Amino acid sequence: MWLTTVLFGALSMPALSSPADSIQALLSRGPVDWSAAPAEYRRLLYMNRNEAPAFPDDADSLLNVRNWPATKFFDGEPHDLKFASGQHDVVDGLVCCLSSIRPGWNYSTHYVRRSADLGSKKNPLPTLEITGGPSYRWRSDSTLAAREYVTPEKWETWYYDSSGVLIHYEFMLRQSLRRLGESVSVWFSREGTLIAFAVDRDAYWMGRRETIGAMFHYLGEYYRWPRYR
Repeated sequence: MWLTTVLFGALSMPALSSPADSIQALLSRGPVDWSAAPAEYRRLLYMNRNEAPAFPDDADSLLNVRNWPATKFFDGEPHDLKFASGQHDVVDGLVCCLSSIRPGWNYSTHYVRRSADLGSKKNPLPTLEITGGPSYRWRSDSTLAAREYVTPEKWETWYYDSSGVLIHYEFMLRQSLRRLGESVSVWFSREGTLIAFAVDRDAYWMGRRETIGAMFHYLGEYYRWPRYR
């Protein structure tokens, strides 16, 4: 779940024409000043990646895809383990088990339960897969890319760089809990300091208000995402 919201406050700061260089220069002067962001947003933030919530399940054990149980119970309901695989924007829809994942493809695991109200004789529709609990995504070289945890109240996601460092955390409250801070997304520098965040539909970058497009442009250049290299 990639939240596409961002927030900024006006500060006297040089234009970030070269985001990677500008971030390092600004961070070397001390912590980023987020005082321009509204107080109700600041209370939702994590100023350092060490403050971000820990993954709620047996995170270390689940790093090995072969350790995942075939069935787990969430909220009293049995959920079955599912695999998925993809490469770039292509998804392999024929993955049934770990051995069917193609070499060199990214892969993921998650748990689903099948709705008892669908696919019956009374309602002959295809069964609906409902995700619950943990899900992990690995790159083709088996380094962890992201992991999520889904409950009836919240959907949380942690994103990692290729060295295993947390660079992005976000959560989204389910629709029944609509209120300020329903979705929060925070991004950290390589050193672990908050550099960007989004709350609902507002976005900030290095203490300044920006459009969401500008925020992702700066993040793309800083993290050297393929399209920005």
